[in-house]
Amino acid sequence: MELLELKELLSECWNIETCSPGLKDKWSEDNPSIGQCAITALIVNDYFDGKIMRCMSSSGSHYYNIVDDKIIDLTKEQFLGEIPLYEEGQERTREYLLSNEDTKKRYLLLRERLLNMIVYKKNGFKVCLDETKKNSFMSKEVSKEFRDLLKSCSRQFYVDKKGRVLQKKKK
Repeated sequence: MELLELKELLSECWNIETCSPGLKDKWSEDNPSIGQCAITALIVNDYFDGKIMRCMSSSGSHYYNIVDDKIIDLTKEQFLGEIPLYEEGQERTREYLLSNEDTKKRYLLLRERLLNMIVYKKNGFKVCLDETKKNSFMSKEVSKEFRDLLKSCSRQFYVDKKGRVLQKKKK
């Protein structure tokens, strides 16, 4: 996987659930990388190895990577032009980051979303969650057929803009 491809996939996976708790009030779809730095640095490390680094920014600590002696920071857009103090960066281990339970939970969620996105993009499968919250997969054709069938035979369901089948609320 190329770094640019990983960044594009991650930008589709970041959301308020993967955002650091202290920055959730600042997170928005206009600035999706805010609060995602630690877990994104872990993902970059998964795919490209290298070092996980921590430095300071105006909003607090910031994580990024060094791979092949190059700074890799897939969440720098969150600073809206400000440049974190990379020259003051200190290496951190995966174990250090994952020792924080919230970071670990958000990392596992982001990693799962990323893997699902990769499966979807490469194989044309949609991820569907059943009542046990376990992932199952349907091809695009089957999922479209399924959505169309639900639309035609039931007034209790509708398909939202993202293609999800949802149940209508009772009046």
